Amino acid sequence: MEPFILHSMYGDIGVYPTSERNVFHLTCMIDGLSSIATKDRAGVWIIANGQGISTLKMIEGAAHIGELIDQYLLENDI
Repeated sequence: MEPFILHSMYGDIGVYPTSERNVFHLTCMIDGLSSIATKDRAGVWIIANGQGISTLKMIEGAAHIGELIDQYLLENDI
């Protein structure tokens, strides 16, 4: 799968698939910060950025970005 760009409420995010299913490297196009997004067995998206996911904004962001990734994969039959 090729990398793609998501247009999120947090700005544009580069999404880079890994060799593992439902694991993606993310890069914020505004500040260049990187994170890893993964979907657990229950279907919940988790984003880790080296500082954990302790803030509510990060948890809400994970759900929003995860929904966008799911939508992209569905729309592109991936």
